[in-house]
Amino acid sequence: MVDIGGWLKAIQLPARHLFAIALLGVLLLGLPPSYAKSLHITTLTDSYRWLLTLITGAASVFWVAQMVPTVARWVRESRSRRVAIAHIATLGEFERVVLAHCLVNNARTVTVYFHHAVAQSLMGKGLLEFAGSSGASAMACPFTIPNHVWKYLRTHPDEVVKGLSAMDDEKLQGLHKYFVEIRDMPWWARVK
Repeated sequence: MVDIGGWLKAIQLPARHLFAIALLGVLLLGLPPSYAKSLHITTLTDSYRWLLTLITGAASVFWVAQMVPTVARWVRESRSRRVAIAHIATLGEFERVVLAHCLVNNARTVTVYFHHAVAQSLMGKGLLEFAGSSGASAMACPFTIPNHVWKYLRTHPDEVVKGLSAMDDEKLQGLHKYFVEIRDMPWWARVK
């Protein structure tokens, strides 16, 4: 009785090993006879060509099967990055103030109330993400700008600040108080 359990472990090999096996098989199968003779592997390339073909084909199929989820995740993340950057053009004035606050202070992380509507809106657009920490509470919750958005904002700050000059001082002060109140809170109110 043949135990196929050992053979099935080939499926679990890392993708780089499967790629190396497939590449070696392709090189051996495509090797000209004169080179095979000089390397003294003519028996391998002639007598066991069917086995080399089988191993190369299996390794190629297993490698492709392992790479499909990786490529799909990369495409999905790339698409979500493009969508997040596209949302910058549709920002409301209060959302622009939060991002401008981060740009002016050269800080990717802003601490606001957990239920802060503007922060939640920016999270929904992919422009902020929860930067969980052990000291976070409902009163002082850290949110951070993802790396790809931060790089874009640093190179295109004019897209964030456009329209802010038209806001009246009362609106700006009303939003700015969230940052000041949290910064001025006693330590016991900021930490659980």
